[in-house]
Amino acid sequence: MIKPKLLIFFVFFCLALSFAAFTNHAWEDYYITYRCSKNLATGNGLVYTPGERVHAFTSPLNVLVPALINYISADSSDELVLWIFRLLSASLLALAAINCYEIAKKLSFNKISIIFLLGLLATDAKTIDFTINGQEAAFMVFFLSWMFRTLMVSDEKITLKLALSWAGLMWTRPDGFIYFGSVALGFLLFPQGVRFARSRKELLAVYVKATLLSMILYCPWFVWAWSYYGSPIPHTIVAKGLTFSPPDLLGYLQHFLLLPFNAIFGDTSADAVFTPAYAHFGGWPAFMFLASKAASFFCLIFWLLPTKNYSVRSLSVGFYISLFYISYIANYPYPWYIPNIAIMSFVILALSADRIFTSIRSIRLDKVRSAASVIFKFIVSVSLIFAGIVLCLTAYQLRIQQHVIENGVRQQIGLWLLGNAAKGDTVFLEPSGYIGFYSNLKLYDFPGLTSLEVVAARKKLRSNQWKMLIEDLKPDWVVRRWYEATDDETTPAYLDQSYTSVKTFDAMPAVNSYRFLPGRYYLYHDSVYTVYKRDP
Repeated sequence: MIKPKLLIFFVFFCLALSFAAFTNHAWEDYYITYRCSKNLATGNGLVYTPGERVHAFTSPLNVLVPALINYISADSSDELVLWIFRLLSASLLALAAINCYEIAKKLSFNKISIIFLLGLLATDAKTIDFTINGQEAAFMVFFLSWMFRTLMVSDEKITLKLALSWAGLMWTRPDGFIYFGSVALGFLLFPQGVRFARSRKELLAVYVKATLLSMILYCPWFVWAWSYYGSPIPHTIVAKGLTFSPPDLLGYLQHFLLLPFNAIFGDTSADAVFTPAYAHFGGWPAFMFLASKAASFFCLIFWLLPTKNYSVRSLSVGFYISLFYISYIANYPYPWYIPNIAIMSFVILALSADRIFTSIRSIRLDKVRSAASVIFKFIVSVSLIFAGIVLCLTAYQLRIQQHVIENGVRQQIGLWLLGNAAKGDTVFLEPSGYIGFYSNLKLYDFPGLTSLEVVAARKKLRSNQWKMLIEDLKPDWVVRRWYEATDDETTPAYLDQSYTSVKTFDAMPAVNSYRFLPGRYYLYHDSVYTVYKRDP
Protein backbone atom coordinates (compact mmCIF):
# COMPACT_ATOMS: atom_id res chain seq x y z
CA MET A 1 0.00 0.00 0.00
CA ILE A 2 1.34 3.44 -0.96
CA LYS A 3 2.08 5.66 2.02
CA PRO A 4 -0.16 8.77 2.20
CA LYS A 5 2.71 11.26 2.04
CA LEU A 6 4.26 9.54 -0.97
CA LEU A 7 0.89 9.53 -2.71
CA ILE A 8 0.36 13.23 -1.93
CA PHE A 9 3.79 14.09 -3.31
CA PHE A 10 3.12 12.11 -6.48
CA VAL A 11 -0.31 13.67 -7.06
CA PHE A 12 0.83 17.29 -6.59
CA PHE A 13 4.04 16.77 -8.54
CA CYS A 14 2.17 15.25 -11.48
CA LEU A 15 -0.59 17.87 -11.27
CA ALA A 16 1.88 20.75 -11.59
CA LEU A 17 3.79 19.12 -14.44
CA SER A 18 0.59 18.20 -16.26
CA PHE A 19 -0.47 21.84 -16.06
CA ALA A 20 2.95 22.83 -17.42
CA ALA A 21 2.83 20.30 -20.24
CA PHE A 22 -0.68 21.35 -21.29
CA THR A 23 -0.15 25.12 -21.13
CA ASN A 24 3.65 25.45 -21.56
CA HIS A 25 3.04 28.76 -19.83
CA ALA A 26 6.09 30.92 -19.10
CA TRP A 27 5.39 34.16 -17.27
CA GLU A 28 6.45 37.48 -18.80
CA ASP A 29 8.53 38.47 -15.76
CA TYR A 30 10.40 35.15 -15.77
CA TYR A 31 12.27 36.29 -18.85
CA ILE A 32 13.33 39.52 -17.15
CA THR A 33 14.90 37.50 -14.37
CA TYR A 34 16.21 34.77 -16.65
CA ARG A 35 18.11 37.25 -18.82
CA CYS A 36 20.02 38.17 -15.63
CA SER A 37 20.46 34.45 -14.82
CA LYS A 38 21.84 33.73 -18.27
CA ASN A 39 24.25 36.64 -18.11
CA LEU A 40 25.58 35.34 -14.80
CA ALA A 41 25.94 31.79 -16.10
CA THR A 42 27.76 32.93 -19.25
CA GLY A 43 30.23 35.18 -17.43
CA ASN A 44 28.64 38.62 -17.88
CA GLY A 45 27.73 39.13 -14.24
CA LEU A 46 24.38 39.16 -12.49
CA VAL A 47 23.03 42.00 -14.62
CA TYR A 48 20.31 42.58 -17.19
CA THR A 49 22.55 44.49 -19.60
CA PRO A 50 26.27 43.58 -19.53
CA GLY A 51 28.32 46.38 -18.04
CA GLU A 52 25.37 47.90 -16.13
CA ARG A 53 24.96 46.80 -12.52
CA VAL A 54 21.21 47.11 -12.16
CA HIS A 55 19.36 44.94 -9.62
CA ALA A 56 16.72 44.10 -12.24
CA PHE A 57 15.11 41.15 -10.44
CA THR A 58 13.37 40.68 -7.11
CA SER A 59 13.93 37.10 -5.94
CA PRO A 60 17.50 35.90 -5.25
CA LEU A 61 16.52 32.22 -5.52
CA ASN A 62 14.51 32.86 -8.67
CA VAL A 63 17.58 34.27 -10.40
CA LEU A 64 20.31 32.06 -8.91
CA VAL A 65 18.66 28.66 -9.39
CA PRO A 66 18.05 29.10 -13.16
CA ALA A 67 21.58 30.52 -13.44
CA LEU A 68 22.99 27.37 -11.82
CA ILE A 69 20.88 25.16 -14.09
CA ASN A 70 22.03 27.10 -17.15
CA TYR A 71 25.66 26.83 -16.05
CA ILE A 72 25.46 23.07 -15.41
CA SER A 73 23.75 22.52 -18.77
CA ALA A 74 26.43 24.64 -20.49
CA ASP A 75 23.84 27.12 -21.79
CA SER A 76 22.62 24.41 -24.16
CA SER A 77 18.88 25.16 -24.04
CA ASP A 78 16.76 27.87 -22.45
CA GLU A 79 13.75 25.55 -22.67
CA LEU A 80 15.66 22.88 -20.72
CA VAL A 81 16.46 25.38 -17.97
CA LEU A 82 12.80 26.29 -17.60
CA TRP A 83 11.71 22.65 -17.47
CA ILE A 84 14.28 21.71 -14.84
CA PHE A 85 13.18 24.75 -12.83
CA ARG A 86 9.60 23.53 -13.22
CA LEU A 87 10.59 20.09 -11.87
CA LEU A 88 12.16 21.69 -8.81
CA SER A 89 9.17 23.99 -8.26
CA ALA A 90 6.70 21.11 -8.65
CA SER A 91 8.66 19.19 -6.00
CA LEU A 92 8.48 22.15 -3.62
CA LEU A 93 4.73 22.46 -4.14
CA ALA A 94 4.37 18.75 -3.38
CA LEU A 95 6.43 19.17 -0.19
CA ALA A 96 4.18 22.10 0.79
CA ALA A 97 1.19 19.79 0.38
CA ILE A 98 2.88 17.27 2.69
CA ASN A 99 3.42 20.04 5.26
CA CYS A 100 -0.30 20.80 5.10
CA TYR A 101 -1.10 17.11 5.47
CA GLU A 102 1.15 16.87 8.54
CA ILE A 103 -0.62 19.83 10.12
CA ALA A 104 -3.99 18.19 9.50
CA LYS A 105 -2.89 14.79 10.85
CA LYS A 106 -1.24 16.18 14.00
CA LEU A 107 -4.35 18.27 14.72
CA SER A 108 -6.53 15.17 14.21
CA PHE A 109 -8.47 16.47 11.21
CA ASN A 110 -11.29 14.27 9.94
CA LYS A 111 -10.88 12.91 6.41
CA ILE A 112 -13.27 15.44 4.88
CA SER A 113 -11.27 18.37 6.26
CA ILE A 114 -7.97 16.85 5.10
CA ILE A 115 -9.39 16.47 1.60
CA PHE A 116 -10.70 20.03 1.77
CA LEU A 117 -7.28 21.43 2.74
CA LEU A 118 -5.34 19.52 0.10
CA GLY A 119 -8.09 20.11 -2.46
CA LEU A 120 -7.95 23.88 -1.98
CA LEU A 121 -4.21 23.85 -2.60
CA ALA A 122 -4.46 21.48 -5.57
CA THR A 123 -7.18 23.43 -7.36
CA ASP A 124 -5.90 26.97 -6.83
CA ALA A 125 -5.22 28.23 -10.35
CA LYS A 126 -2.68 30.91 -9.42
CA THR A 127 -0.65 28.67 -7.12
CA ILE A 128 -0.41 25.93 -9.74
CA ASP A 129 0.37 28.35 -12.57
CA PHE A 130 2.99 30.35 -10.68
CA THR A 131 4.60 27.10 -9.66
CA ILE A 132 5.35 26.14 -13.26
CA ASN A 133 5.57 29.44 -15.16
CA GLY A 134 9.01 30.48 -13.90
CA GLN A 135 8.01 32.52 -10.85
CA GLU A 136 8.96 31.85 -7.23
CA ALA A 137 5.53 30.95 -5.84
CA ALA A 138 6.45 27.33 -5.03
CA PHE A 139 9.37 28.49 -2.90
CA MET A 140 7.12 30.90 -0.99
CA VAL A 141 4.37 28.33 -0.45
CA PHE A 142 6.86 25.70 0.71
CA PHE A 143 8.63 27.92 3.24
CA LEU A 144 5.34 29.36 4.53
CA SER A 145 3.79 25.91 4.98
CA TRP A 146 6.97 24.75 6.75
CA MET A 147 6.65 27.69 9.13
CA PHE A 148 2.96 26.90 9.77
CA ARG A 149 3.86 23.27 10.50
CA THR A 150 6.65 24.32 12.86
CA LEU A 151 4.49 26.75 14.82
CA MET A 152 1.34 24.65 14.96
CA VAL A 153 2.42 21.04 15.44
CA SER A 154 6.21 20.65 15.77
CA ASP A 155 7.84 20.01 19.12
CA GLU A 156 11.56 19.71 18.36
CA LYS A 157 14.28 21.88 16.78
CA ILE A 158 11.78 24.74 16.67
CA THR A 159 14.35 27.54 16.53
CA LEU A 160 16.30 25.95 13.69
CA LYS A 161 13.18 25.17 11.65
CA LEU A 162 11.81 28.69 12.08
CA ALA A 163 15.16 30.23 11.18
CA LEU A 164 15.47 28.12 8.04
CA SER A 165 11.93 28.84 6.89
CA TRP A 166 12.27 32.56 7.60
CA ALA A 167 15.64 32.79 5.86
CA GLY A 168 14.18 30.80 2.96
CA LEU A 169 11.36 33.32 2.62
CA MET A 170 13.86 36.19 2.56
CA TRP A 171 16.00 34.42 -0.04
CA THR A 172 12.80 33.96 -2.06
CA ARG A 173 11.51 37.52 -1.78
CA PRO A 174 12.93 40.56 0.04
CA ASP A 175 9.45 41.25 1.44
CA GLY A 176 9.30 37.74 2.93
CA PHE A 177 9.51 39.26 6.41
CA ILE A 178 6.03 40.72 5.90
CA TYR A 179 4.49 37.26 5.66
CA PHE A 180 6.42 35.43 8.34
CA GLY A 181 6.39 38.48 10.61
CA SER A 182 2.63 38.86 10.41
CA VAL A 183 2.02 35.17 11.15
CA ALA A 184 4.57 35.21 13.98
CA LEU A 185 2.77 38.21 15.44
CA GLY A 186 -0.50 36.31 15.25
CA PHE A 187 0.88 33.44 17.32
CA LEU A 188 2.39 35.94 19.74
CA LEU A 189 -1.08 37.43 20.24
CA PHE A 190 -2.56 33.94 20.67
CA PRO A 191 0.29 31.79 22.07
CA GLN A 192 -2.16 29.03 22.96
CA GLY A 193 -1.93 28.06 19.27
CA VAL A 194 1.62 26.64 19.66
CA ARG A 195 2.68 23.47 21.44
CA PHE A 196 6.27 24.24 22.30
CA ALA A 197 5.83 27.42 24.39
CA ARG A 198 3.98 27.70 27.67
CA SER A 199 3.87 31.49 27.68
CA ARG A 200 4.16 34.52 25.45
CA LYS A 201 7.56 35.28 26.98
CA GLU A 202 8.89 31.82 26.10
CA LEU A 203 7.58 32.12 22.54
CA LEU A 204 9.18 35.55 22.16
CA ALA A 205 12.53 34.11 23.27
CA VAL A 206 12.28 31.50 20.50
CA TYR A 207 11.44 34.24 18.00
CA VAL A 208 14.50 36.29 18.97
CA LYS A 209 16.85 33.33 18.52
CA ALA A 210 15.22 32.33 15.21
CA THR A 211 15.41 35.91 13.95
CA LEU A 212 19.12 36.21 14.73
CA LEU A 213 19.90 32.89 13.04
CA SER A 214 17.79 33.74 9.99
CA MET A 215 19.60 37.09 9.69
CA ILE A 216 22.91 35.24 9.68
CA LEU A 217 21.64 32.92 6.95
CA TYR A 218 20.35 35.80 4.81
CA CYS A 219 23.25 38.16 5.50
CA PRO A 220 25.56 36.86 2.71
CA TRP A 221 23.10 37.85 0.01
CA PHE A 222 22.28 41.17 1.69
CA VAL A 223 25.97 42.15 1.96
CA TRP A 224 26.84 40.92 -1.54
CA ALA A 225 23.91 42.73 -3.19
CA TRP A 226 24.80 45.95 -1.37
CA SER A 227 28.44 45.76 -2.44
CA TYR A 228 27.64 44.74 -6.04
CA TYR A 229 24.69 47.02 -6.84
CA GLY A 230 25.29 49.80 -4.32
CA SER A 231 22.03 49.02 -2.53
CA PRO A 232 20.37 45.89 -1.11
CA ILE A 233 16.99 47.14 -2.35
CA PRO A 234 16.07 45.69 -5.76
CA HIS A 235 15.76 48.30 -8.49
CA THR A 236 12.39 46.76 -9.37
CA ILE A 237 11.03 47.94 -6.01
CA VAL A 238 12.48 51.43 -6.51
CA ALA A 239 10.91 51.71 -9.98
CA LYS A 240 7.48 50.46 -8.89
CA GLY A 241 7.55 52.71 -5.84
CA LEU A 242 7.65 55.82 -8.06
CA THR A 243 4.49 54.72 -9.86
CA PHE A 244 2.16 55.06 -6.89
CA SER A 245 1.54 57.93 -4.50
CA PRO A 246 1.41 56.36 -1.03
CA PRO A 247 -1.04 57.76 1.52
CA ASP A 248 0.20 59.39 4.69
CA LEU A 249 0.43 57.56 8.00
CA LEU A 250 -3.14 58.47 8.90
CA GLY A 251 -4.31 57.15 5.54
CA TYR A 252 -2.54 53.84 6.11
CA LEU A 253 -4.11 53.57 9.55
CA GLN A 254 -7.55 54.21 8.10
CA HIS A 255 -7.04 51.58 5.40
CA PHE A 256 -5.82 49.09 7.99
CA LEU A 257 -8.77 49.55 10.32
CA LEU A 258 -11.34 49.51 7.51
CA LEU A 259 -9.78 46.55 5.68
CA PRO A 260 -12.66 44.07 6.37
CA PHE A 261 -15.21 46.65 5.22
CA ASN A 262 -13.20 47.56 2.13
CA ALA A 263 -12.67 43.86 1.34
CA ILE A 264 -16.41 43.59 0.73
CA PHE A 265 -17.37 47.05 -0.52
CA GLY A 266 -14.09 48.66 -1.58
CA ASP A 267 -11.13 48.03 -3.82
CA THR A 268 -8.67 45.56 -2.27
CA SER A 269 -6.93 42.35 -3.28
CA ALA A 270 -9.64 40.29 -1.55
CA ASP A 271 -11.41 39.57 -4.84
CA ALA A 272 -8.15 38.21 -6.31
CA VAL A 273 -7.39 35.60 -3.63
CA PHE A 274 -9.67 32.90 -5.07
CA THR A 275 -9.87 33.96 -8.73
CA PRO A 276 -7.51 33.40 -11.71
CA ALA A 277 -4.69 35.81 -12.48
CA TYR A 278 -5.89 39.18 -13.78
CA ALA A 279 -9.49 37.97 -13.72
CA HIS A 280 -10.52 41.57 -13.08
CA PHE A 281 -9.67 42.35 -16.72
CA GLY A 282 -12.96 40.65 -17.59
CA GLY A 283 -14.34 37.46 -19.06
CA TRP A 284 -15.11 35.66 -15.79
CA PRO A 285 -18.51 35.54 -14.01
CA ALA A 286 -19.09 38.19 -11.36
CA PHE A 287 -20.13 35.73 -8.66
CA MET A 288 -16.54 34.44 -8.55
CA PHE A 289 -15.40 37.79 -7.21
CA LEU A 290 -18.22 37.88 -4.67
CA ALA A 291 -17.27 34.41 -3.46
CA SER A 292 -13.62 35.45 -3.19
CA LYS A 293 -14.57 38.55 -1.22
CA ALA A 294 -16.76 36.50 1.15
CA ALA A 295 -14.07 33.88 1.80
CA SER A 296 -11.41 36.58 2.27
CA PHE A 297 -13.69 38.47 4.66
CA PHE A 298 -14.11 35.32 6.79
CA CYS A 299 -10.32 34.88 6.92
CA LEU A 300 -9.85 38.55 7.78
CA ILE A 301 -12.22 38.73 10.74
CA PHE A 302 -11.71 35.28 12.29
CA TRP A 303 -9.07 36.53 14.72
CA LEU A 304 -11.66 38.90 16.20
CA LEU A 305 -14.09 36.07 17.05
CA PRO A 306 -14.22 34.87 20.69
CA THR A 307 -13.24 31.28 19.90
CA LYS A 308 -10.62 28.93 21.34
CA ASN A 309 -9.48 28.00 17.85
CA TYR A 310 -6.22 29.86 18.50
CA SER A 311 -4.21 28.51 15.57
CA VAL A 312 -6.80 29.81 13.13
CA ARG A 313 -6.94 33.16 14.89
CA SER A 314 -3.15 33.43 14.66
CA LEU A 315 -3.16 32.70 10.92
CA SER A 316 -6.04 35.13 10.51
CA VAL A 317 -3.84 37.91 11.93
CA GLY A 318 -1.18 36.99 9.38
CA PHE A 319 -3.75 36.99 6.59
CA TYR A 320 -5.08 40.40 7.71
CA ILE A 321 -1.66 42.08 7.72
CA SER A 322 -0.51 40.39 4.51
CA LEU A 323 -3.68 41.33 2.62
CA PHE A 324 -3.27 44.90 3.83
CA TYR A 325 0.31 44.88 2.53
CA ILE A 326 -0.69 43.54 -0.88
CA SER A 327 -3.65 45.91 -1.18
CA TYR A 328 -2.16 49.20 0.01
CA ILE A 329 1.64 48.99 0.17
CA ALA A 330 2.37 46.84 -2.88
CA ASN A 331 -0.49 48.94 -4.34
CA TYR A 332 -1.57 46.48 -7.02
CA PRO A 333 -2.87 42.87 -6.90
CA TYR A 334 0.17 41.39 -8.64
CA PRO A 335 -1.04 37.81 -9.11
CA TRP A 336 2.29 36.20 -8.16
CA TYR A 337 1.88 37.78 -4.67
CA ILE A 338 -1.46 36.08 -4.07
CA PRO A 339 -0.28 32.48 -3.43
CA ASN A 340 1.61 33.86 -0.42
CA ILE A 341 -1.65 34.68 1.32
CA ALA A 342 -3.77 32.02 -0.37
CA ILE A 343 -1.89 29.29 1.51
CA MET A 344 -2.84 31.05 4.76
CA SER A 345 -6.50 31.15 3.76
CA PHE A 346 -6.54 27.45 2.85
CA VAL A 347 -5.34 26.43 6.32
CA ILE A 348 -7.76 28.87 7.96
CA LEU A 349 -10.74 27.55 6.00
CA ALA A 350 -9.79 23.89 6.49
CA LEU A 351 -9.23 24.30 10.24
CA SER A 352 -12.54 26.10 10.55
CA ALA A 353 -14.28 23.43 8.49
CA ASP A 354 -12.84 20.72 10.76
CA ARG A 355 -14.22 22.45 13.85
CA ILE A 356 -17.61 22.83 12.17
CA PHE A 357 -17.68 19.15 11.24
CA THR A 358 -16.69 18.18 14.79
CA SER A 359 -19.57 20.29 16.12
CA ILE A 360 -21.95 18.61 13.68
CA ARG A 361 -20.95 15.15 14.87
CA SER A 362 -21.71 16.16 18.46
CA ILE A 363 -25.36 16.94 17.67
CA ARG A 364 -27.55 14.48 19.57
CA LEU A 365 -30.56 14.40 17.26
CA ASP A 366 -29.81 11.84 14.57
CA LYS A 367 -31.87 13.45 11.82
CA VAL A 368 -30.44 16.91 12.45
CA ARG A 369 -26.88 15.55 12.65
CA SER A 370 -27.34 13.56 9.45
CA ALA A 371 -28.86 16.50 7.55
CA ALA A 372 -26.17 18.91 8.75
CA SER A 373 -23.45 16.43 7.80
CA VAL A 374 -24.87 16.04 4.29
CA ILE A 375 -25.09 19.81 3.83
CA PHE A 376 -21.52 20.27 5.07
CA LYS A 377 -20.13 17.60 2.73
CA PHE A 378 -22.16 19.04 -0.15
CA ILE A 379 -20.68 22.52 0.39
CA VAL A 380 -17.14 21.15 0.58
CA SER A 381 -17.66 19.02 -2.54
CA VAL A 382 -19.21 21.80 -4.58
CA SER A 383 -16.44 24.22 -3.56
CA LEU A 384 -13.69 21.85 -4.66
CA ILE A 385 -15.48 20.81 -7.86
CA PHE A 386 -15.99 24.44 -8.84
CA ALA A 387 -12.34 25.28 -8.03
CA GLY A 388 -11.28 22.31 -10.14
CA ILE A 389 -13.38 23.54 -13.06
CA VAL A 390 -11.82 27.01 -12.75
CA LEU A 391 -8.36 25.41 -12.74
CA CYS A 392 -9.17 23.54 -15.97
CA LEU A 393 -10.61 26.66 -17.61
CA THR A 394 -7.54 28.65 -16.56
CA ALA A 395 -5.29 26.00 -18.10
CA TYR A 396 -7.28 26.28 -21.33
CA GLN A 397 -6.99 30.08 -21.26
CA LEU A 398 -3.23 30.03 -20.58
CA ARG A 399 -2.60 27.45 -23.29
CA ILE A 400 -4.14 29.85 -25.80
CA GLN A 401 -2.39 32.84 -24.26
CA GLN A 402 1.00 31.16 -24.52
CA HIS A 403 0.46 30.17 -28.15
CA VAL A 404 -1.24 33.33 -29.41
CA ILE A 405 0.18 36.13 -27.25
CA GLU A 406 3.49 35.08 -25.72
CA ASN A 407 4.87 32.97 -28.59
CA GLY A 408 2.83 34.60 -31.36
CA VAL A 409 3.29 38.26 -30.47
CA ARG A 410 5.76 39.18 -27.75
CA GLN A 411 8.40 36.61 -28.65
CA GLN A 412 8.04 37.53 -32.31
CA ILE A 413 8.53 41.22 -31.56
CA GLY A 414 11.76 40.40 -29.75
CA LEU A 415 13.01 38.24 -32.63
CA TRP A 416 12.00 40.88 -35.19
CA LEU A 417 13.95 43.54 -33.29
CA LEU A 418 16.91 41.18 -33.05
CA GLY A 419 16.92 40.92 -36.83
CA ASN A 420 16.20 44.58 -37.66
CA ALA A 421 17.79 46.69 -34.91
CA ALA A 422 21.45 47.64 -34.89
CA LYS A 423 23.75 46.55 -32.09
CA GLY A 424 23.60 49.15 -29.35
CA ASP A 425 20.08 50.33 -30.24
CA THR A 426 17.71 51.16 -27.38
CA VAL A 427 14.03 50.27 -27.01
CA PHE A 428 11.35 52.04 -24.95
CA LEU A 429 8.45 49.82 -23.89
CA GLU A 430 6.53 48.50 -20.89
CA PRO A 431 6.59 44.66 -21.07
CA SER A 432 10.30 43.91 -20.96
CA GLY A 433 10.20 40.12 -20.49
CA TYR A 434 9.83 38.29 -23.81
CA ILE A 435 10.73 41.28 -25.98
CA GLY A 436 13.82 42.13 -23.95
CA PHE A 437 15.04 38.54 -23.74
CA TYR A 438 14.61 37.65 -27.40
CA SER A 439 15.88 40.98 -28.75
CA ASN A 440 18.78 41.15 -26.26
CA LEU A 441 18.77 44.92 -26.73
CA LYS A 442 19.28 47.69 -24.22
CA LEU A 443 15.84 48.58 -22.81
CA TYR A 444 14.34 51.78 -21.48
CA ASP A 445 11.44 49.95 -19.92
CA PHE A 446 8.63 51.64 -18.06
CA PRO A 447 8.61 51.98 -15.06
CA GLY A 448 12.34 51.25 -15.16
CA LEU A 449 12.68 47.73 -13.77
CA THR A 450 15.83 47.15 -15.81
CA SER A 451 16.85 50.74 -16.50
CA LEU A 452 18.51 53.30 -14.26
CA GLU A 453 17.96 55.89 -16.99
CA VAL A 454 14.16 55.61 -16.92
CA VAL A 455 13.98 56.00 -13.14
CA ALA A 456 16.37 58.96 -13.32
CA ALA A 457 14.26 60.58 -16.08
CA ARG A 458 11.04 60.07 -14.09
CA LYS A 459 12.61 61.73 -11.08
CA LYS A 460 14.07 64.59 -13.11
CA LEU A 461 10.90 65.28 -15.09
CA ARG A 462 8.56 64.43 -12.18
CA SER A 463 6.36 62.73 -14.72
CA ASN A 464 5.29 59.29 -15.91
CA GLN A 465 4.11 60.65 -19.26
CA TRP A 466 5.57 58.59 -22.05
CA LYS A 467 5.96 61.55 -24.40
CA MET A 468 8.18 63.39 -21.96
CA LEU A 469 10.22 60.29 -21.13
CA ILE A 470 10.69 59.33 -24.78
CA GLU A 471 11.62 62.89 -25.71
CA ASP A 472 14.21 62.94 -22.92
CA LEU A 473 15.67 59.44 -23.45
CA LYS A 474 15.49 59.44 -27.27
CA PRO A 475 15.28 55.65 -27.73
CA ASP A 476 15.90 54.22 -31.19
CA TRP A 477 12.73 52.13 -31.01
CA VAL A 478 9.39 52.36 -29.21
CA VAL A 479 7.04 49.40 -28.74
CA ARG A 480 3.52 50.34 -27.73
CA ARG A 481 0.34 48.37 -27.00
CA TRP A 482 -2.84 49.36 -28.76
CA TYR A 483 -4.56 50.75 -25.65
CA GLU A 484 -1.57 52.78 -24.44
CA ALA A 485 -2.63 55.49 -26.92
CA THR A 486 -5.68 56.20 -24.78
CA ASP A 487 -3.60 56.45 -21.61
CA ASP A 488 -1.74 59.50 -22.88
CA GLU A 489 -3.11 61.25 -25.96
CA THR A 490 0.08 63.29 -26.45
CA THR A 491 2.28 60.23 -26.97
CA PRO A 492 0.79 59.05 -30.32
CA ALA A 493 1.07 62.55 -31.74
CA TYR A 494 4.69 62.81 -30.65
CA LEU A 495 5.47 59.38 -32.09
CA ASP A 496 3.91 60.38 -35.42
CA GLN A 497 6.16 63.46 -35.52
CA SER A 498 9.47 61.89 -34.46
CA TYR A 499 9.08 58.20 -35.24
CA THR A 500 7.83 56.02 -38.07
CA SER A 501 5.51 53.09 -37.53
CA VAL A 502 7.35 50.16 -39.10
CA LYS A 503 5.58 47.02 -37.89
CA THR A 504 2.31 46.03 -36.23
CA PHE A 505 1.79 42.69 -34.54
CA ASP A 506 -1.94 42.01 -34.33
CA ALA A 507 -3.28 38.89 -32.61
CA MET A 508 -6.80 40.26 -32.14
CA PRO A 509 -8.27 38.15 -34.99
CA ALA A 510 -6.61 35.06 -33.54
CA VAL A 511 -8.06 35.76 -30.09
CA ASN A 512 -11.51 36.38 -31.59
CA SER A 513 -11.33 33.11 -33.49
CA TYR A 514 -11.92 31.26 -30.22
CA ARG A 515 -15.65 31.31 -29.60
CA PHE A 516 -15.21 30.02 -26.07
CA LEU A 517 -12.39 31.67 -24.13
CA PRO A 518 -12.58 32.35 -20.36
CA GLY A 519 -10.77 35.54 -19.39
CA ARG A 520 -10.75 36.73 -23.00
CA TYR A 521 -10.02 40.35 -22.04
CA TYR A 522 -6.74 39.40 -20.43
CA LEU A 523 -5.57 38.26 -23.87
CA TYR A 524 -6.91 41.43 -25.49
CA HIS A 525 -4.59 43.35 -23.17
CA ASP A 526 -1.50 42.19 -25.09
CA SER A 527 -2.99 41.34 -28.45
CA VAL A 528 -1.81 44.32 -30.57
CA TYR A 529 1.60 46.04 -30.54
CA THR A 530 3.08 48.62 -32.86
CA VAL A 531 6.83 49.07 -33.32
CA TYR A 532 8.13 52.59 -34.05
CA LYS A 533 11.58 53.52 -35.34
CA ARG A 534 13.10 56.90 -34.59
CA ASP A 535 13.44 59.15 -37.64
CA PRO A 536 17.01 60.06 -38.66
